[in-house]
Amino acid sequence: MEKRKPVMVLVLFSLLLLVSMVSVVFAQEYNWVEVADFSQNRAFFGNTNSFKIEHSEWRIKWEYEKTLGDLTAFMLEVRITETNQLIANWNNSGKIDITQGVLNITGYGGDFYLWIGTNGNHIVIVEQNTESAPTLDSNWVEVARFNGTIWAENTEHFMIDYFDWRIKWSYTPRLGDIINPYIFRLDVKNASGYIVELLFASNQISGTLNMNQTGEYYLYIDPMHAETYSITIEQKIESIPEFSSWILPSLFITSILVIIAVRNQIRKKG
Repeated sequence: MEKRKPVMVLVLFSLLLLVSMVSVVFAQEYNWVEVADFSQNRAFFGNTNSFKIEHSEWRIKWEYEKTLGDLTAFMLEVRITETNQLIANWNNSGKIDITQGVLNITGYGGDFYLWIGTNGNHIVIVEQNTESAPTLDSNWVEVARFNGTIWAENTEHFMIDYFDWRIKWSYTPRLGDIINPYIFRLDVKNASGYIVELLFASNQISGTLNMNQTGEYYLYIDPMHAETYSITIEQKIESIPEFSSWILPSLFITSILVIIAVRNQIRKKG
């Protein structure tokens, strides 16, 4: 029995080490959470909807099915929604034996979209590491998000409590319209239905509309040539907040009462 003790200790130590390593691996994978899924069972050449990245480490896991023999390829571009700046890409033309992979990105945060080009069925999933450093300006907070397809529609009402706010929009043109001028229309309406701002974008697939008013609003969206669209409403919480309707009258009445009280005191002393 005494001779077996070192062996048993070694076995137990090895098991503990193995369990620790497995735990670390699972913990690391658990930190990765899905942000968007752009998988489709068809060929696709175009832009995806916009998605938001809030941490400095993120990745795009992709896989595609070769349906046309050696002719099928997979191309991927990652672009900033507001500026269309290219920050990363993958092109396996000439490397068609590679049918899956991971595109890792670090140091960028905000709103992005993908351009995907492939003749076959494909899986494209965006994930971010929630344990990595946050990247977004914490002063801008999301108020509402609207996604849709080809139909014109009104959104739900949303409330803006701060003076500075913005509408981030992007859409994917329909394949049949990509060679023609494509148009996206967005009306910003107040609670009474009056248009306070109008966006009419021609041959532009993404952008930001900055606003400087508080109150209750909703959007009328006419995608026209869009297959899908994505809209995010954000407000800057460091800008001037909206005063409640009762604050100014209350301050005015309080001021009048103070003036009357002071005046009465002066008269009594006189």
